Amino acid sequence: MSNQTYYVQPENIGGDQLTLTQEESRHIIKVLRKQKGDAFLATDGAGTTYECQVDSFAHGLVTASILSKDEGRGEPEFQLILAVALLKKDRFKWIIEKGTELGISNFMPIVTERTIGTERSMKPARCRKIAISAMKQSGRSRPAGNCGPNDLSRSAKRFSYG
Repeated sequence: MSNQTYYVQPENIGGDQLTLTQEESRHIIKVLRKQKGDAFLATDGAGTTYECQVDSFAHGLVTASILSKDEGRGEPEFQLILAVALLKKDRFKWIIEKGTELGISNFMPIVTERTIGTERSMKPARCRKIAISAMKQSGRSRPAGNCGPNDLSRSAKRFSYG
């Protein structure tokens, strides 16, 4: 079995079977050329990783049997939040990608007096897609979360001790 992990949407898991999205199925079928009976790993992004076996390829979708479940696979034992000033789009994408791979649990974008990026450069759907991709790449079972942008003083108060 390869270490490649696939993302399965929680609503596509039922009992002891799951169905991958077309994008994930295409990768298994066309790129890895998996056959019926081959094993792979899938995660629901909520902390559960499934060891699966391909059952069928129907209408471009892979349906698989769940052989076993593993809770919290690849997750650190602590939560780490990275507060970072908003950056230009490509740099913020890189922060999300590499931070997720390194074990960051949540990102807290900070708006400062000299912030270069704008809140528009941080589209939540795009950030989530990048975090899911990094989660799969690094073998984690949860993508990093993304708190909304905050100003520096509010963020400092949120994490002050005392």
